[in-house]
Amino acid sequence: MRSAAGKHAIDRTGERLELRELERPQALEKLDALDKKIAFEHLERPYDPDAPLFVDYAEHLDAYEGGDRAPVSRGR
Repeated sequence: MRSAAGKHAIDRTGERLELRELERPQALEKLDALDKKIAFEHLERPYDPDAPLFVDYAEHLDAYEGGDRAPVSRGR
């Protein structure tokens, strides 16, 4: 379980589930590392863990202006 919602879901199932330890938990770590590797290879800019989590709308419009993925502006 990774969240309170996950714990709540497990608690609600009662004894209908068979819970057991993973036989090879390192496999999940390898999968996580592979996911990150692939994601970082496809980033169009360097990864900055200290960067803001959100981009305001004006910055978003500027970044995509003129491209084939430009957002549709509805009077903004």
